[in-house]
Amino acid sequence: MRRLLFVFILAVMAVSAVAQMLMQPSAESDALFAAGVDLYNAGKYREAIPLFAKSDSLDKAQINPSSNRRDYSSMWLASCYYKMGDTTKAEDIDYYYYCVPPVDRRLTVTSDSLRQIAAEYFVTLEYSKAIELFKQVAELDKNVVGENHIWYGDNLHSISTCYKDLNDSANAFKYYEKYLGIVRNSYGDSSERYIMSLADLGQLYGNFLLFDKAFNCLLMTYNKADGLGLDKSHIAYLIADEYETASKHSDDNKLDYLRKARFYVSEADSNNRVVNNLHLSIEKSLTLCLSNAANKCYNSGDYKEAIRIGTEALHIREKIYGKKSPVYATSLNNLATYNSSLGNYAEAIRLGMEALRIREKVLGKEHPDYATSLNNLANYNSSLGNYAEAIRLGTEALQIRKKVFGKEHPDYATSLSNLANYNSSLGNYAEAIRLGTEALKILENVLGKEHPNYATCLKNLAVYNHKAGKKTDAIRYCVEATEALSGIVRRTFADLTARERNLFWEQYKAWFEGTIHSIAYDMPSDSLVENGYNGALLAKGLLLNSEVELSTL
Repeated sequence: MRRLLFVFILAVMAVSAVAQMLMQPSAESDALFAAGVDLYNAGKYREAIPLFAKSDSLDKAQINPSSNRRDYSSMWLASCYYKMGDTTKAEDIDYYYYCVPPVDRRLTVTSDSLRQIAAEYFVTLEYSKAIELFKQVAELDKNVVGENHIWYGDNLHSISTCYKDLNDSANAFKYYEKYLGIVRNSYGDSSERYIMSLADLGQLYGNFLLFDKAFNCLLMTYNKADGLGLDKSHIAYLIADEYETASKHSDDNKLDYLRKARFYVSEADSNNRVVNNLHLSIEKSLTLCLSNAANKCYNSGDYKEAIRIGTEALHIREKIYGKKSPVYATSLNNLATYNSSLGNYAEAIRLGMEALRIREKVLGKEHPDYATSLNNLANYNSSLGNYAEAIRLGTEALQIRKKVFGKEHPDYATSLSNLANYNSSLGNYAEAIRLGTEALKILENVLGKEHPNYATCLKNLAVYNHKAGKKTDAIRYCVEATEALSGIVRRTFADLTARERNLFWEQYKAWFEGTIHSIAYDMPSDSLVENGYNGALLAKGLLLNSEVELSTL
């Protein structure tokens, strides 16, 4: 999409170069052309018109369409009408060259031959050789038409394109900007050719990841198009394409770029297949970006914003994939999680059930994602006090994970831990301890003792044993859990910002500030007293450190 239009022109020029060079204008055409030039130079444009028209007719019939010697007569013919004030007729004949001094083909035989060979080098990707020849062509043409003529400028465009493909940004910009200056001087800064050349410059900037400059050129083009009555849909497509490309190279501005890409692609031609493909690509990237942004908000504790952004992602995914897609189910599942964190458990269950039905129908009951939906629904029901339903759903998730992953897997251990919690809430402490102990062994083998999930499992087992009145095991697990959690806090806390530390600490402060002391009160023990004292010091020290940093922001 980034290839400049001129690349296509060069490719056409290079087709069967040797054969094209043999196909020169006929003697009759040359005679008519020469007579026409004499009349033109004498200011007899009307008399010159039939001569150029006949010469052009012969050239079009006899010369290969891709030959660069085919269109000289039409250039002069268009200029005749332009000189006579018939701009419309002139534009119809030769849109790009009608208003500039025409070029005498008798003086460009050598440069045309070299240009043809240079174009062939370009097509075979021999850019250095192409540049060498294009520079020779440029010097020859400059001697014929001068350095301010667009005929000379087109050579600079060719050279810039070659340098672009060599990834030489300095020379690509150097030659293109010279070309752009000639276009401005030849046609004016309100002409279509200048406006579209400015758009090409924007694409050139984008090619070298200079996106701010690219946007500036393209948006200037878009805004000027209205006053010229130009079709803005193609320019809108170019802008959308540039914003989408920029989004792939930026994390900070990714979402903003994709939103802008979405706006501009909606202004492009919706009947164009290429535009529609870009539109779809942007929508898919946008939903992924929105989902990531929603998750980031969720992880930082901003659950309302997570719901807002996640809902936007859901609506776009519904439009792209429909309501029966696994991707749509994922968005439902995420929104259920966000609502649960806000205490909207009924809404979480509604969304989770919709995700479950989609996954059952599309993926089947033995798919890991179906088990995830069951697991989440179990958690939501547990939060509402529906422990029996939570156990039923959690047990089904456990069996699927056992079949899919086997017992030595973190997801299987998670299901065991969740079931232990549900049973503990029902007062089934013996079953909770059994399930939690099995989960602990798996987590130790699979994730290791320093993993947060292992520490959480120790913490839960301490609570279950405390509730069951098992003093020795409760104390042992409490000490191990405190040591493990303290290690996690120390290892992780230092790498977080002050705000992130406060959010992080919310996950652990209940243990250090409450649970340890509660167990120590009910089950007096020197080790627990020391444990609780150290935990209190850790909590106060880390929170003080966090508050000091917060005060400096």
